[in-house]
Amino acid sequence: MEEAVEDVQRVLSRANARDTLLNVMQTLGITVGEMGKQMERLNKQDEKLDSHEMRLEEQGNKVDGLEKVVEELRRELLAMNVELLATIAKQQEKNLYVFMEEVDWIIIDMFL
Repeated sequence: MEEAVEDVQRVLSRANARDTLLNVMQTLGITVGEMGKQMERLNKQDEKLDSHEMRLEEQGNKVDGLEKVVEELRRELLAMNVELLATIAKQQEKNLYVFMEEVDWIIIDMFL
């Protein structure tokens, strides 16, 4: 660190004040210009990030909505399956009743 300070002091002591001031001002101007460009790039990146965040939020909302729809459809399907099973059970009961009547008639016919 001390060597760097000494080097700068040597350069400054050899150069004339006007040239040194011009060099510093030019360097400062270039630095300020680069900082402006960097700020512009950062602002564009912020805009892109905001846009991505908005899209992610929208997609999250859509996913939430779809989850609700899927849950509703699952409930409806479950209710339909219960109805179908009840209908099948009733039909099986009717079929069994008809079968039992036929068996009764066969037995009656056998003894007559």
